Amino acid sequence: MDPRISETTRRIERELAGLERGLRLRVFLLGLFRAGAILLSLAILLFLIDRAFTPPLPVRWILLLFSLAFTAWTARRFLVRPLRIPLGPTEMALALERRFPELAQQLVSAVQLGQAPGTEGFSPELVQALLENAAKRFEEIPDRDIFHSAPLVRAGGAAALLGLIVAGGVLLLPAHVGVWAQRMLGRNISYPRA
Repeated sequence: MDPRISETTRRIERELAGLERGLRLRVFLLGLFRAGAILLSLAILLFLIDRAFTPPLPVRWILLLFSLAFTAWTARRFLVRPLRIPLGPTEMALALERRFPELAQQLVSAVQLGQAPGTEGFSPELVQALLENAAKRFEEIPDRDIFHSAPLVRAGGAAALLGLIVAGGVLLLPAHVGVWAQRMLGRNISYPRA
């Protein structure tokens, strides 16, 4: 393979690998924020149910088991599953081309030609021109971020707000939160009177 072709291909693949790392980090953070928000919501809900109705121990344990099962499902849904999706150079190129149609499928063609064992049957000058044009168009995109930040901001904001609510509850009602925690662990004690 022509050294100019392989160098241009490596340059494109390095850029795509950097985008993949950034995307995986954002997907992880999004999953972490969503799972955290759901976990904090469940804790608040369990506290409110226990405080309002003081259910007996079997009911508390059933609620706790359902909450733990839902938390495990949430972690799998928002953390494990998204990170197991394969994202190679071709998938990243396709994602970029969906977001930026002006790439006109040149980026994915460049990646696929670069991954081919040889470019027999293709004019080396034509392949090099395609690679250079794809690399140039790729570098001209002002914002190569393929991840919209709005879901990350919303999930992070929700998790932060719920975290503040929980922290406020712990600071303002430490005795009630302590009793609730003990009740969730199986002790039959009453909440303090206000």
